[in-house]
Amino acid sequence: MKISIIGGGTAGWISAIIIKSKYPNMDVTLIENMIQGTVGVGESTTVAFTEFLRQCIPDWANFWSETSSMPKLTKRFINWNGLGSDFYCPIDGSITQSEEIDHFTYLLLKENKDASLSSLSRNFHKNNILDIGLDGNIYLPLPACHLDVLKTSIFLRNAGRNKNINHIEGKVTQVKRNKETNDVISVVYNHHDTKKEEEHFADFWIDASGFSRILSRKVPFNSFSKYLPVNKSISAILLRDGSYKSTTTSTAASSGWIWDIPTSKNRSVGYVYCDKYQTKEEAQLELEKYIGYKVSEYRYHEFESGMLENVWNDNVLSVGLCGSFLEPLQATSIHTTVTQISIFASQCIKSTYENMDKPISRKIYNKYIRDMIIDFRNLVNLNYSGKGLDTDFWKNIILTDEVKDIIQLCNERLITKYDFKNYEGAAGLGIWMTILSGIKHIPNEVIEEYEKIEPNWYEYAKTEFNRVQDKFNKIIPERMSNENFEAMIN
Repeated sequence: MKISIIGGGTAGWISAIIIKSKYPNMDVTLIENMIQGTVGVGESTTVAFTEFLRQCIPDWANFWSETSSMPKLTKRFINWNGLGSDFYCPIDGSITQSEEIDHFTYLLLKENKDASLSSLSRNFHKNNILDIGLDGNIYLPLPACHLDVLKTSIFLRNAGRNKNINHIEGKVTQVKRNKETNDVISVVYNHHDTKKEEEHFADFWIDASGFSRILSRKVPFNSFSKYLPVNKSISAILLRDGSYKSTTTSTAASSGWIWDIPTSKNRSVGYVYCDKYQTKEEAQLELEKYIGYKVSEYRYHEFESGMLENVWNDNVLSVGLCGSFLEPLQATSIHTTVTQISIFASQCIKSTYENMDKPISRKIYNKYIRDMIIDFRNLVNLNYSGKGLDTDFWKNIILTDEVKDIIQLCNERLITKYDFKNYEGAAGLGIWMTILSGIKHIPNEVIEEYEKIEPNWYEYAKTEFNRVQDKFNKIIPERMSNENFEAMIN
């Protein structure tokens, strides 16, 4: 079977590499408009991307030095629960998140301590070290990444070519479909080098063309703007000053929030806002106030949070920004792409398209991806449940029914892992708990009530926490500092 991908960038090349890694003999072609370039200004990822590199890219340790990317251990949220509020969301969640109850998070809340310290990655971050050995070996669980997006796209393109993925540079000008089935038969493109019009045929197609949606324009789109109202961004690339911090900083602003993502050399700083409450000029002034000076060059993007009604339609699968986009918060974009393609490659791809073209298989896959994206929508929406700033934007935030329910449940009893969906790529109990605790949705009364029926709980949890902490303290001298890692890759 022949699979062709329209669009490069991270989504297109991740899709091609995952499929080719699993099926080395499959004919995989990627058509990329190099002139259009990559949408991206510096991006934060989850562990899913690092796991993709480990599984699919030989000698992937070169990734750090070739892309100027850096390990990421936490996300920091400033002012999300009112001016002066501050909390961390570790990439790995709590150490006890796989248990029925996240004991360590509740323990730290009972002791009025930073609940994020229930995570190993947050402890590494606090001590200015990475979960990387002095010999450069990266331990499990893996760190996430702060990406230089353009350099990462080049790295993935070269890795894809090394896997014998066919690469065509050209701009698609026409899509030809079967009039009866609506399947895509071929695309016509202008070849970048020859400047001639050529036609390319395939059995199955992946649309990774971003918001252009070259193969997916007529697929119904479900908007999430009611719950995720930000729709524009203004950003800049700055030289990084000071020591490296392995955290993505998200600071609540008057009409949205400001991201701050460091790499080995630069900072990507941007303001995601809702134009219902602020003009582009006002947004730029607010971003400049955060940065501390006027920047010579800005980048502007606009978007609408939401997803295609179905990501698999006929013989086309839509991935990346083409299939869904929430907003940059919680780094769900690349995470969704990796999860979506990994599941598709392992469960749906067959030797021929005729064997793939099964209505039930397509229906189950679409439901899985739809549920996952809606779950992530709720996770991002939960971040907006805090006080934020005293502006109309924050006052008019609408929470989803699922978020309202989980907040109410926090006030009635301890949260368990069964209160959340468990599937490949899920955020997990620990991630939800760090946000719920960070925004102060968990009252001490529910912990006190639990102790009445489990009187030995506190002593048991405390003993286990101290044991883990002792083990961590022994690990610290064996791990590499941020500064030493940066020196090593540079």
